[in-house]
Amino acid sequence: MKSIAFLSGLLCFCVHIAQAQLSPFKDEATQLYGYKSPSGAIRITPQYSMANAFHSGMAAVNKGAIVTNVTANGGKWGYIDSTGSLVIPMVYDYAQDFKGDSAKVVKGRKKYLIDKKGNIIDQIKRYTIYRSANPIDWDKKQ
Repeated sequence: MKSIAFLSGLLCFCVHIAQAQLSPFKDEATQLYGYKSPSGAIRITPQYSMANAFHSGMAAVNKGAIVTNVTANGGKWGYIDSTGSLVIPMVYDYAQDFKGDSAKVVKGRKKYLIDKKGNIIDQIKRYTIYRSANPIDWDKKQ
């Protein structure tokens, strides 16, 4: 019985490690981003204008942006899990990677801290967000 529990736990751990190693890639034909495994196998088909790396089991993705170099202008951001399921809808103007159980997002001119279900934990009022062609410095107080 202990060996079955051990093997089950080991299998879950291996699946978790394999999913955590997905990395974004750009399909040159479509200019869209998807995710590949370390072996190069496509795990999430290219469908995003911009795609961040996975952090804490979630990745920020954008649809509809105009991308220049590595800056996404416009479109909406949301979050996917390692299976490619959209777990937080694409409703944000900007989105930062998850750190632990929370991430910073911008909707309109307001900045929020959200949890992994998309619930607002707090509105961040000590920062002012200005729309510009430059990326937002999330850590700089205005």
